[in-house]
Amino acid sequence: MSTNRSEDWIDSSWIENYLTNSVRTPACWLFIHDTSQVFPSLHALKLFDREYEVIFFESDLRMRQSLERYKDNPEASPACIVSRQSHETNLQILDYIVRSQSVEMTPQSVLEFAQLGYSWTHAVNQLCGEDFWALFERLQTYRLNYPRFMTPAEATNLLISTQLDIDLRANLSVREAVEIWQRMERDTNLIAWGEKYPRLFQSLDLKVR
Repeated sequence: MSTNRSEDWIDSSWIENYLTNSVRTPACWLFIHDTSQVFPSLHALKLFDREYEVIFFESDLRMRQSLERYKDNPEASPACIVSRQSHETNLQILDYIVRSQSVEMTPQSVLEFAQLGYSWTHAVNQLCGEDFWALFERLQTYRLNYPRFMTPAEATNLLISTQLDIDLRANLSVREAVEIWQRMERDTNLIAWGEKYPRLFQSLDLKVR
């Protein structure tokens, strides 16, 4: 089974391939809506044989000052704005967004690109940031155990299986259920995960009781 990883392992070329596949036509501006915080900490991207500076929008009005040097400047370098903010907050830079090719980057879209032919449901979008990348390879491994088109219930089961590193497709024996319940009570990492993802933890609780 693959070991967990953080986003640090990601080669920028992988993200570049993902974005090139997601953008219809080349543009001087890209806007990436990244509410799940899965876009890695990159400062530049090479797309369509052009280098894009990556600008993270942090809901700070000073960011507009940084963007102004690009506005209406035909000689400015291409730029990629990455926002982890809500749609309402992004209205602060709406004039830049409408100039851009927009891409919605989610765990679901990343996994479907990485594993062509296998669909995912919105359930996987519960995972955020490093939690997603730590399980990225394991998610793909467990995905092979399910039909190419799976139900939301199967997706929830898969996410829990991935976190526990236990295949939960079959009914649990009494011994297995007790062992998992003990982990839920004592494993500090699993408890912390449950606090971040209460719906998944509740589903696990129902499965072992």
